Amino acid sequence: MRVRFFTLSQVQTGSDGVYTLYVFAKDEAGNISSPSTASIDFDGTQPILSLLTLTGGQLLKGGVGQSINWSVTDAHLAAAPISIDVSSNSGGTWASIAGATNIANTGTFSWSVPSVNSATYRIRISALDSYGNSSTAISNSNLTIDSLAPVVTLTSLTGGQVLTAGVSQSITWTATDLNLGLSPVNLEVSTDSGSSWAAITGGSAIANSGSFAWSAPATAGTHYRIRVGVTDAVANVAYATSASDFEIQNATGAPVATLNSPATTNSFAATLTTASCSAGGTWAKILVTESTSTPLASDAAWVNCSTTAGAYALTLGGTGSRSIRVYGKTGGGVVSSSYASLTVVVDQTNPAVSLTSLTGGGIYAGGSSQTLTWTASDTHLSGTPIRLEVSANSGSTWTTITGASALSNSGTFTYVLPAQNASTFRVRVTATDDAGNSATAASTSDFSIDSTAPTVAFSSTTSSITNVT
Repeated sequence: MRVRFFTLSQVQTGSDGVYTLYVFAKDEAGNISSPSTASIDFDGTQPILSLLTLTGGQLLKGGVGQSINWSVTDAHLAAAPISIDVSSNSGGTWASIAGATNIANTGTFSWSVPSVNSATYRIRISALDSYGNSSTAISNSNLTIDSLAPVVTLTSLTGGQVLTAGVSQSITWTATDLNLGLSPVNLEVSTDSGSSWAAITGGSAIANSGSFAWSAPATAGTHYRIRVGVTDAVANVAYATSASDFEIQNATGAPVATLNSPATTNSFAATLTTASCSAGGTWAKILVTESTSTPLASDAAWVNCSTTAGAYALTLGGTGSRSIRVYGKTGGGVVSSSYASLTVVVDQTNPAVSLTSLTGGGIYAGGSSQTLTWTASDTHLSGTPIRLEVSANSGSTWTTITGASALSNSGTFTYVLPAQNASTFRVRVTATDDAGNSATAASTSDFSIDSTAPTVAFSSTTSSITNVT
């Protein structure tokens, strides 16, 4: 008996499917046997495979997980039909991805993207069915992997600057990266030397223009810092921060000033002080003036801010009501937007005073009560401006009358004359106005005080008194 073997490749088939094979034998005499049959399941079709992600042109971040997704259909897929490879040279050579050889057909695989910087990566996925048919799907073009953070430098407000609240200040920087997006820059400010940060209004997700106009906050402080954050297209981020603190000074208000010299005075010299160099703003310099024009930062009249009483002196320009303006200037050279206003009245006119009783002449009993009267007038006569005095030596020396050192301007005072005997008494009234100007009016001549009662005596006790009516 002769045995002969056939392979499937020697059998003509059509499309995939189950085929029945008939085998006949013929001997040398020409006798033909009955057929022997066998069923064959024929599959000559490759799996239909598509790469759904990382098809080419994508930008990936190095060092993170990235999903590789695919779809595959086949009537006879193997149990673990999928293998995934990676190329770092545009498909010139391929290497298996760790953990991605002969894996189940889940449709997705998490690939740990290498921490490299390259624009020549590609992905290849292979599918194998149970009959040995296979197919591959490859990225159509290169993938780019970016593992580098941007390079960013802050070029202004790096530390040590003095800014003025409300004044526009440029924040400038440089930032470079191969894959920066359209709005990669975020600007932040810290008021506590960088311990915490807050987004600057209008400074989030802005273009990499290199400059931003920032209105310095109204809150004064000495621990301000700026931070520039730059994020590239794959979320690599880098920061540049002020190396040290800078200061913001407030010039939006006015200094708080008070007079040390009287508000009503007979002097042209006025002195002032500021309670605090941080009240109403942040003041390094103070200028005191009667001018109605806003001073320039370059004016020579600026002096250092001080809380010492009488630190600022001004010679007033005349009599009457004088208006004084007190300006502040920050260390950054910005003049205050407003000023403190003070008023001083300069009065160099003496009061008008007249004595209207005890003006001279006359004899008065010692110990008697006399009404002392006067008139006094002045524009600035208030409080207790009157002092009354008496002289026992025709006005050579004067003594304040008890209880009459500071009287209101009532025009009258009850004066109890001393129990003396003298003919050289005089009185004087003095009026002193609010500015310190004073005037007096005194008796024009002496008056007498007689404290001795008359002496009466009979010259004879023997005479008779008759016809007394």
